[in-house]
Amino acid sequence: MSQTSGRQPLTHFLCLPLVNEGSRPQLESQWKEFKDGVCNVQGGLPSRAIRPLGSIHLTLGVMSLSDPGRLKEAVEFLESRGTSSPVPAAAVHQDSNDVQERPHTIIDQTSSAPSSLKRPITPPQVSRQARQPSNKGHLSSKTAPTISLTSLKAMHSPSATTILYAVPDDPTDQLYTLASHLRDQFTQSGFLIPDSRPLKLHATIINTIYVKGRDRVTDSNVAWPQKVPEGTDEESAPPRQGQETVRSALQTSGKKTRSGPMRIDARELMERYGEHVWARDVVVDKVAICEMGAKDVVDERGEVVDQVYREVASVPFVV
Repeated sequence: MSQTSGRQPLTHFLCLPLVNEGSRPQLESQWKEFKDGVCNVQGGLPSRAIRPLGSIHLTLGVMSLSDPGRLKEAVEFLESRGTSSPVPAAAVHQDSNDVQERPHTIIDQTSSAPSSLKRPITPPQVSRQARQPSNKGHLSSKTAPTISLTSLKAMHSPSATTILYAVPDDPTDQLYTLASHLRDQFTQSGFLIPDSRPLKLHATIINTIYVKGRDRVTDSNVAWPQKVPEGTDEESAPPRQGQETVRSALQTSGKKTRSGPMRIDARELMERYGEHVWARDVVVDKVAICEMGAKDVVDERGEVVDQVYREVASVPFVV
């Protein structure tokens, strides 16, 4: 997430993180199974195309906050979205998606950003009917939004896309109403770069922009792998009917493999994972301002085990 809008450098984004203590076990299991199924097979996708587990989130909008003073104002505005409780739940802010009881360290070469107090936000009670925002600018409800993360869709044409994403399934529309409310408030206050497009909540699973150099392949030497029967490996698997006619899953724009992101013919992939459930009953427990550029998470041996977006500030919803 390092693109620019006009001449404004994008430095931060407003988002709803999806990886937390409750959702991680489900997401981790499904993420590993998916990655193994599409990468760790002959002719599969480059592993860098799969977004790291810790980076999964729903983006509400992007920010250009190069001025530290402006960043401080955005943090204060986020904190002001909390309730007017006389005794807020205060805590020193920690980095995004740190996992308890795991000796992991986030590698961050940037200077330390302002910390924030965690104060509860209460989302609105909603139905499928439209609701008007509160005049006080506060959000009210008894519970945080709960969703299921499902399916796999293409951001562009399915036959030539660079991004595939999962969709938050929320029958009550509570999450979308809350997210739209937050985006409108932050845009009207000048912190989000205006975007006239309808809000499209999505969790990026594949993004080929991260596939570079020797990881690139063309449709001349790779074909989309069919599922291998259980108990066999790719090399010893029996020939599959019609394998020679399977359409290539990986394409490039023309013959130039260095002129842009690798494009995927994702039609078969979408058919296979169209009804996939990544996680059920995910509690969306906070809204956060994060820095652009995911940071490596390393274990006690110094090995990279994940990547996360560093949170500058976050405010929890009431759960």
